[in-house]
Amino acid sequence: MKLPRPEYWHEQGIDVRLNPRVAFDSAGLADFVRVEMGISSAIVLATSGTTGSGPKFVVLKKSAMRASAHSVNTHLGITGDDRWLAPLTLFHVGGLGIFARAALLKNEVVTVTDPLRWDKTGAEFKQLIRDHDISLTALTPTHLSDLVAHSLEAPASLRGILIGGGAMNESLTKRAIELGWPIWSTYGMTETCSQIATGLDEQSALSGWATILPGWEVRTEGDVCLVRGEALFSGYVTRDAESGQWIADKPIDDGGWFRTGDRIQLRHDKSELSFLGRTDDLVKSLGELVSIRKLENRIQDCGMVGVVFAIPDERRGHRFVAVLENGSQADIEIVNETLAPFERIGEVIVVDELPRTAVGKIAKGELRQQVVSRIS
Repeated sequence: MKLPRPEYWHEQGIDVRLNPRVAFDSAGLADFVRVEMGISSAIVLATSGTTGSGPKFVVLKKSAMRASAHSVNTHLGITGDDRWLAPLTLFHVGGLGIFARAALLKNEVVTVTDPLRWDKTGAEFKQLIRDHDISLTALTPTHLSDLVAHSLEAPASLRGILIGGGAMNESLTKRAIELGWPIWSTYGMTETCSQIATGLDEQSALSGWATILPGWEVRTEGDVCLVRGEALFSGYVTRDAESGQWIADKPIDDGGWFRTGDRIQLRHDKSELSFLGRTDDLVKSLGELVSIRKLENRIQDCGMVGVVFAIPDERRGHRFVAVLENGSQADIEIVNETLAPFERIGEVIVVDELPRTAVGKIAKGELRQQVVSRIS
């Protein structure tokens, strides 16, 4: 997949950028966006979620990507002297966003050999930073965990490393900071072309609070996050399972607000936010609300890699199944010691390696199907 040139961000046309390792049926998608949605210049990406009729595509106008890039550059204090290392894929906003920001300020961008083949030792990544005097880069928590696992210290030239694509637990964050990695924790999503909020110091990374970027308005209904801004997406596109026709969905109200699937807290006159989890993160077990995110954080705190699924249970409401990478039932007993009875994990599935997406996140959708078929 070719790298976006600086002029790319102003060109007309619909660019459908998909993972080459996944079989997507996107025939007619670009024409649909241009003709039926009336959009002449946009990028189309697949979300990590799916609908009953297949994948869901997100339509991002290039003008929205430029607005996001300007907001990020301003908030991070990026200048033309900064030099980016781009290790993420170009069918994800985390990777594309680097090139959009660089185009505005004419920054140099250095790329890795193959974003789809991350070197878990971190050796290539660190060497590129040193060789090219890199000052800025972006990774997922999974990538950062690999750097920490190999006790790699951050090169002196690096002044910021944007971390997105998932939550980091406290122990990983502390260890990364001890190794000198200048963590800038972010909150964002594909639908917002990148970040909505970013913390620029160690305290933000440790506390989970991040400053909302210029150009964004954020409010809550209960604790559900709603956002409004120039960098908001133009809508979803899915394919009808029966007719095979493309269908557009614009879940943005008349006031320009998009209701996300995330739960957040706001403080300091709505200038900072903290991510609490997904709206589907809380489930009932023995009459009590349990956070799946909390259970997964406890697994990480005990030095393990794993995910937790809530399975409907007639008696409990839900029971919890953990999938561990090279773990055991005995490991989960250690985790359960820190949990209340209604939170405890009752079943463990051990695998050699958890499936991951192209950007390094654990592929929970794929894994859930395997878990359900195995325990049913």
